[in-house]
Amino acid sequence: MRNIRAVLAVVAITAVACLSACFPSAGDIFGGGGGGSPASVSGKWSILLTSSHGSSGDVDLEANISQSTGAISATEAVILSSSPCEFGTDFIQGTVNGSNISFTLAFGTGHPTASFSGSVSSDGLSMSGTYKIPSGDCASSDSGTWAATKFGDSSASYSGPVVSAVNERTITVLAAVQEDASNNLQANVTLTNGGCSMLTLTGTAIGSVLQLENADGEIAFVAQASDPTYATLATKYQIGGTSCGLADNGTGTLSKVVPAVVGRSTASSRVNTQANPLSHSLLEKILELHD
Repeated sequence: MRNIRAVLAVVAITAVACLSACFPSAGDIFGGGGGGSPASVSGKWSILLTSSHGSSGDVDLEANISQSTGAISATEAVILSSSPCEFGTDFIQGTVNGSNISFTLAFGTGHPTASFSGSVSSDGLSMSGTYKIPSGDCASSDSGTWAATKFGDSSASYSGPVVSAVNERTITVLAAVQEDASNNLQANVTLTNGGCSMLTLTGTAIGSVLQLENADGEIAFVAQASDPTYATLATKYQIGGTSCGLADNGTGTLSKVVPAVVGRSTASSRVNTQANPLSHSLLEKILELHD
């Protein structure tokens, strides 16, 4: 009798083990987020940090993320708005495990490092989570939430007016922009009522931002896309020297001539350099770095 019970016990244990091996767990069925192949996050990202201390602490971070399996990095990261920790030496590195993502943003030697954790959406076009920044030489400690939107190819024709802040003249801009796989930009720009009629500009796309300048660096255009379709570009320009008339600067909004129809979510409102302080600060910051 004892032998029969022992045999039955062994059979029961074997059956349970077989069932466990043959059927997926609840975590496998419903997804635990941390298993499986790492989500793909390579590309251009626009990241908004919302401080728990209020909107005055919000920061817009633009980054081009590279990925090798589960490891990510970004050396071309631009902190926007009025962040006191922008030193032009930002570096992002981290990991992706399934749909979970974690990374750090280093502001440079001797400066604090921010840490981020969160998750990637199932379609790979957005991310969100929480962040923490310790106190340091450039800011007091902070924490809050972050949300990121992925941006695609900016290649298109854009047109619209920009208005001079110097003499209030309106310049009509028509720009044909080409972006390659490495996010390098080339633009052929036609100006009506400008100091010169034709410009050839080159530059880089980082996140939602397009940075363009001429060969001698005297003319610069910086624009931020309103959404991943690049429907509109909040634009600032700066002209130095005499290569395109007198020194000048101004702002405006360019629109895509034929908006592309793509399967991406769009922002609820368009970017305007006057109404959106983050965009305004972004363009000011990049033009400052250009100087």
